[in-house]
Amino acid sequence: MAEHILLAEDDTGLRLSLTFVLKNKGYRITQAADGQEALDLLRECEARDDAVDALITDIQMPVVNGIELIRRIKDDGRDVPVIVITGHGDKEMLIELLRLGCDDYLSKPFEPDEVQRKVAEVLEKRYASLREREREEHHLRSANLRLDREVQAYRRDLRDLRGEMAQAVRTYSDLMDVDREGFRVALEYRLRPYRDLGGDYFGVCDTPQGCNIMVADVAGHDLAASYQTVLIKGQFDEHCASGQEPAEFFHSLNEKLKAQGHEERMVTAQFLGMNLENGTARVVSAGHPRLLVRRFGDTASESLAASGSVLGIMDNVEFGVVNLEIHPGDRFYLYTDGLLNANSVDGPSGEKRVLGERGLLRALDIFSDLPLAEQVRSVWRFARSFCRYRQSDDMLLVGVEVPFGVAGSE
Repeated sequence: MAEHILLAEDDTGLRLSLTFVLKNKGYRITQAADGQEALDLLRECEARDDAVDALITDIQMPVVNGIELIRRIKDDGRDVPVIVITGHGDKEMLIELLRLGCDDYLSKPFEPDEVQRKVAEVLEKRYASLREREREEHHLRSANLRLDREVQAYRRDLRDLRGEMAQAVRTYSDLMDVDREGFRVALEYRLRPYRDLGGDYFGVCDTPQGCNIMVADVAGHDLAASYQTVLIKGQFDEHCASGQEPAEFFHSLNEKLKAQGHEERMVTAQFLGMNLENGTARVVSAGHPRLLVRRFGDTASESLAASGSVLGIMDNVEFGVVNLEIHPGDRFYLYTDGLLNANSVDGPSGEKRVLGERGLLRALDIFSDLPLAEQVRSVWRFARSFCRYRQSDDMLLVGVEVPFGVAGSE
């Protein structure tokens, strides 16, 4: 269909001449004698889906002049190219028209071919703008489709991740749900992850001669840390079945942890192997905080130094090994550094206080007269209260007591 031009001109002779010139070029013309009639016709054309492709308007017209006509069209948000008919040399008027968004102008007097050329240029510019807009809209639609696919993929991934996280939380909870009864030693423990998932682990198993207890602390509090605890649990279970020496077990565990590649994490660990038949114990440490001991009948608890290399990082590792005698009633305490790092800020002074090994030993001595289970629960409450129940890491405390009626008892 031919392009549709709206012509607003109050001079009947000029309006008819322009109409003849433009129709001769194949344009469809709608005529208006003033600005108000032009506005009315513009709306009528839009209503019958015959939109105007360009407007040619004079400035000096009755009812609504050309300036007001252009202003109302632009204020309504209509994207209609405008060519203005002006008097010769009216520069101030041209500046105002450019400010309003006029596309071109015709200075009286003008020739028919100039009118045709101006209209063709304005329409071509409009079509170029429309093509560019269509390209942009196409790119935008394509980008939106890609974005929508990515969002859907992210939602699926997030849904899967939430499922994995929920499963990991259940697995970690089951992993750390150790039965306190049925072992050859008295056992009590308390565990609180920093988040739903933790990197602290402890395991216990009876042996033909006694009992083995292990604690480990994986760096981090995320899904990867929980996967490492599952691996450690599996390796500890294999050790319990094989009876492998503790230091050899740590060497094997180190290789397994290192083989995780991008999931590589630093791990500290401590192993307490108790032989109840001959009254001895072996402590093996892999960079873990020191074992605490309360000998039966002694007045104070003490720490047992055994350092060693951490697990999961280095190829060549050496572990701290300590052999000692054990007696009925002796108590041993294994824990992770989250307990030592329990801290709070003193209100009046603003000084940061850290529980540390000394504070933990003091708490153990305060509640030493209690049965093991009550002592561990009391020390745990003490530590939690000390940090005002705002821990900064996973926290684990395990208490073990050598039973009476075994080697070393009178």
